[in-house]
Amino acid sequence: MATFTDLVLGHWHGLDTPRTTVDGHSLTIADVVLVARHILPASLSAEAAETISRGSTVVRDKLAKREVIYGTNTGFGGSADTRTVAYRDLQQSLFSHLMFGILAEDQSFSAPNQSNGSVKAHSNGHHASKALLPLNEPVGATTMPESWARAAMVVRLNSLARGASGITVGVAESLVDLLNHDIVPRIPVRGSISASGDLSPLSYIGAVMQGKRSATVFAGPHTGGKRKVVRADAALADAGITPIEIQAKEGLAIVNGTAVSAGIASLALHECLCLAALSQVLTAMSAEALLGTDESFDPFTAQVRPHPGQVDSARNIYAFLGNSRLKTAKNNPLKSNAGELYQDRYSIRTASQWIGPVIEDFSLAYQQLSTEINSATDNPLVDVAGDRVLSGGNFQAKAVTSAVEKLRQGLQSLGRMLFTQCTELINPATSRGLPPNLASDNPSSSYLFKGIDVMTAALTSELGFLSNPVGTHVQTAEMGNQALNSLALISTRYTVESVEVFTQLAAAHLVIVCQALDLRALDLEFRKALAPQFSAKAREHTACPDGQGAAALWERFQHSWETHTNMDLKPRLEKSMHELEGELIKSFARGSLPDTLVTVGQFQEEILSIASATYEKTRALFGDGRGLPAREYLGVAAQKMYLFVRESLCPFIGEELLRGVDNVPESGLHEAIGERDAHVGVAPSLGTYLTAVHEAIRSGRLYRVVIECLEDARIKSPPTVGY
Repeated sequence: MATFTDLVLGHWHGLDTPRTTVDGHSLTIADVVLVARHILPASLSAEAAETISRGSTVVRDKLAKREVIYGTNTGFGGSADTRTVAYRDLQQSLFSHLMFGILAEDQSFSAPNQSNGSVKAHSNGHHASKALLPLNEPVGATTMPESWARAAMVVRLNSLARGASGITVGVAESLVDLLNHDIVPRIPVRGSISASGDLSPLSYIGAVMQGKRSATVFAGPHTGGKRKVVRADAALADAGITPIEIQAKEGLAIVNGTAVSAGIASLALHECLCLAALSQVLTAMSAEALLGTDESFDPFTAQVRPHPGQVDSARNIYAFLGNSRLKTAKNNPLKSNAGELYQDRYSIRTASQWIGPVIEDFSLAYQQLSTEINSATDNPLVDVAGDRVLSGGNFQAKAVTSAVEKLRQGLQSLGRMLFTQCTELINPATSRGLPPNLASDNPSSSYLFKGIDVMTAALTSELGFLSNPVGTHVQTAEMGNQALNSLALISTRYTVESVEVFTQLAAAHLVIVCQALDLRALDLEFRKALAPQFSAKAREHTACPDGQGAAALWERFQHSWETHTNMDLKPRLEKSMHELEGELIKSFARGSLPDTLVTVGQFQEEILSIASATYEKTRALFGDGRGLPAREYLGVAAQKMYLFVRESLCPFIGEELLRGVDNVPESGLHEAIGERDAHVGVAPSLGTYLTAVHEAIRSGRLYRVVIECLEDARIKSPPTVGY
């Protein structure tokens, strides 16, 4: 039985395909991503072209026999009670009534002036500007991104390639030409209820295929992130593409289908698969930063509750934690001590049980969308073998709605888990010895991650709102004919929005957990450096020649040190030594009490001086960002991800880095945040580094590290037969 990890790895390696041949049956989610976002060329298979031609012949023959075919010689929808022999005029009427969308231009507005052109003063005494800034970015608010349009085009092409739509081959080849010349229709964001398919959005694609002057496209080179907007007829002429002439039924075959919803949903699914895998890596990193155990992910636990998703995620996280020096051993005696939490908290201990159902839903969504993008979804459909034309409802996109709402709700669940892990890392009451707010400087003057703590709460709340179902808000439309409508495109848009919110949350989590891992390693390196010095000084005075007394004092010092993470370095050390006084007096007692107290005081002063210098020296090793000493403590997955972040995206963060007047982003960061910011020497902020990580996720660079982690886990812990 294939696992979610199998699915993710197979999907990822599918992105290596150099060219997509469309045949109506074998289009993958990876193919859609490649054509839509990587501008991969597409072609129509010879077999598909032949199948399409046979379907067109059936339609022509039936019209010659004066048979009634819906949408070919009848009206549409609730107006299907009309009949006509003006077949081509009927098809053109589709574009007349479906191209109603709002497509704002990229321009500023003029403020209303008096008729004589003078500036009208407001009652408050301020003058109105001659320019009016828009409320939002007008093109982005009303126009689909190019990747969405390309995804819709390749899915529509694949649907038509099944040969059940009754079109001529030229219609399909027109879509191939548009894709391969990168002529992308401008499609309105809103206006579809995804009932009789995505009628209006698809009409804009059909209008471009015909070279209509009422349609516009993105064309030309991709320079500076923006392309020229030109009329469809001009773009086709420049590319040497002949506009198609719509024949009987062909207009309906173009506009009637789920391609827009399914195409965009495929892009969202790609991100969700990768983000779910990333969540497992982040969970393993959090377990290490919190000194958690791998016991929760032991194979036995999943064997006795063998939900496929739980088994798969537990196996991955268990493997990710391999070789970690930070995970707490199952037999660690500290677990038995009163005052020590015996088990990890739920955000770690129940992570595989939490992740499992989500990735099972994502797997089902993958199946649903894979089926949808390889389906004929228009109406009526041509059964070539049976010489029939059948009316039906394959355009009802409920399967897409079902898929994307699982994705969106799954992102909310994963987001809640990541948020809880973040708060436990930032809060000293739950972080097991990490400083408050993950401050690498004195906590009285640094509240470093307090703002990000609030940010993660905001993002998690937004994910919660977005997770609400859209498909429950159906309104009756089109003369009562479309009383059931899937709202798939609306739901898909909100799923894409959830992907963006979750990506920001994951970026914040990654910066947080890397900071926590550095602080954890810093603390351990400090203790490792201080321990022999502390013990040597203690052995000079303790009455136990075998060193047991010194060892006991060291353990007591460490416990006190862990307790006072909210204090600055000097008072924290003083507090730790002060709480040791009773033990020191007992251990150092050899003569009179006054002499013992003098010895204790000398020891305390010596240790304070040694510990302070040792800490500052150790802190400097982390501050220079070159040695990356934390790497030696990390498990196999955490080490890969930590090194990727630290070497190319974000350093160990302290106040000096953020407050330094002359500090500018490191050279490695320029590529991460783009030359737009790099060339002006933007000084670093927390937001600068979160942005760098966010862009690494959005570009897919960071996903490559996740895939490497999954592949390593697969080698170390292959799936067990029967799971």
